[in-house]
Amino acid sequence: MKLSGIRFAMVFALSGICGTQANAALNYSVDTTNKLFILDGSATGTPFDLAGTGALGWGVDDIVGSDIDIDFQSSFTGTADSSSSTITTLGFRAAQGLASGRSIGFSLGLDNASSTTITLSNVTFDYSGFNATNIASIDALASSQETLLLMPGTGFGNITYSPIPEPAYYASAFALGLLALAQARRVINKKR
Repeated sequence: MKLSGIRFAMVFALSGICGTQANAALNYSVDTTNKLFILDGSATGTPFDLAGTGALGWGVDDIVGSDIDIDFQSSFTGTADSSSSTITTLGFRAAQGLASGRSIGFSLGLDNASSTTITLSNVTFDYSGFNATNIASIDALASSQETLLLMPGTGFGNITYSPIPEPAYYASAFALGLLALAQARRVINKKR
């Protein structure tokens, strides 16, 4: 009887730890050390119909004047899926205006514009090759924690900032698991 209670406590504790990392909506993180822009989560909606294809975009945009110093990155790591379409393009863009404005955005293209669920799993863009001004602008997202607003498309919601978990988080989760395992061993050994 005690053993099953301990197992329940272990599962409950570990599910709570894992649950805090679950993604209920789309979110982004910025790794300023390695210059990585990271997207995770899942959301459902209808893309903007662009002549029979689907288009989605999110971003912050306070450009003043014409775009200059545009940087674009289409190669990424991670997994991007759509429940009812094929994702044809993914891109991450940063640009500076003639004044102090800037634009940062994530875009996604689909082979049709039907309602779909987009799931992003550690979709990571390396922005280390961007110009210094755009790098500084993206780095600033880590402290400003600005929301990337949905531009074309409906229902998907905005992309919110999610801090990268500190190594201490994983260390404490691992320690909690070890304590639960040690307690379970004690109970099993007492029953023998």
